[in-house]
Amino acid sequence: AARGVIAVKAKNTAAIDALRKVIDDVNVTVAPLPDIYPMGEERAIVREVLGTLLKVDQLPSAAGAIISNVETLAGICRAVEDKMPFITKNLTVVGQLKSGHDSKVFMNVPIGTPIRELIEAAGGIDGEYGEIIMGGPFTGKSVSIDSVVTKTTGGIIVTLPLPNEKR
Repeated sequence: AARGVIAVKAKNTAAIDALRKVIDDVNVTVAPLPDIYPMGEERAIVREVLGTLLKVDQLPSAAGAIISNVETLAGICRAVEDKMPFITKNLTVVGQLKSGHDSKVFMNVPIGTPIRELIEAAGGIDGEYGEIIMGGPFTGKSVSIDSVVTKTTGGIIVTLPLPNEKR
């Protein structure tokens, strides 16, 4: 690549400052991003960093870009340098939890870990709930509490109870 950009939400000022101190290449820059959801989504990053609005069916390559997240890059590094297979995930659990609505981040969770264990470690479900979504609110899918972490799991959302509509 002719240039690299490390995109970080602007609210993470310490991370941005630390990156700028260690980057010693004029072709690598740090781009502070707005703190909006879903800013981590590829098309949003392309829009903010390159000023290119992709069509719904276009990939970042249409703008001459490749997007890689930190977890993927760290996994590649472990695979190449340490000969370590991709066997763990970093993920977030959020939603209808006894511990409140703050997200709980879990690092290096073994693939195959039951979702039930992570929800319990995050405080457990607070009473009634609607469904459990694996993935994000836009592209996630409803799963059973007995489902397990897969190589593509990034988040677990315990939703509010579904409305009991009488009409």
